[in-house]
Amino acid sequence: MIKMSTATSIGTAFRRERKRQGLSQGHIAELSGLSKARLSRYENGHVLPTIDTLAKMCDPMNLRVSDLLKKAGW
Repeated sequence: MIKMSTATSIGTAFRRERKRQGLSQGHIAELSGLSKARLSRYENGHVLPTIDTLAKMCDPMNLRVSDLLKKAGW
């Protein structure tokens, strides 16, 4: 079995939760102050966000960083 990288697993978990809540990247970008391009890089696992950035990403979804990490398998 292939283990996903940390960046990929966190990005995938974030995207799933964002879509589950019916939110667009644009909406998250607007509320978090992050660009859509930056969010896309995180969601696609190209870059691992810092804890502070994860908090900014999770805040518009009323999601704790710890809950996102659990969803990502960490």
